[in-house]
Amino acid sequence: MDSLKGALGGNPCLRSLWIGKMDAECFPNEGLLPLSLTSLAISHCRNLKELDYKGLHQLSSLKTLSLCLCSNLQCLPEEGLPKSVSYLEIGECPLLKERCQKEGGKDWKKIAHIVTVKIW
Repeated sequence: MDSLKGALGGNPCLRSLWIGKMDAECFPNEGLLPLSLTSLAISHCRNLKELDYKGLHQLSSLKTLSLCLCSNLQCLPEEGLPKSVSYLEIGECPLLKERCQKEGGKDWKKIAHIVTVKIW
């Protein structure tokens, strides 16, 4: 994570970021990602189990969040996602897919306010 923080360096111009094949079980740490992000894609992270609310909550400009091929991602943060998110994609995340179903999903209330939700 330190190498990622050093590479991003609080870059105020960075708007879009794709992160893949990361070994972390929890992501992102607080203060890791630039506040300027409007789009974040996380994919191919087999060890990822949870999203850190403190790391996501500060991303008040985030509009698009894509979570794909993270087979061990168990749920969304208890506090939900940033209110600014208007597009959420969840693909090939079987545990999360089940929790985010409109009918009876335990995490649906956390994403019901999002304009576009795509789950596959």
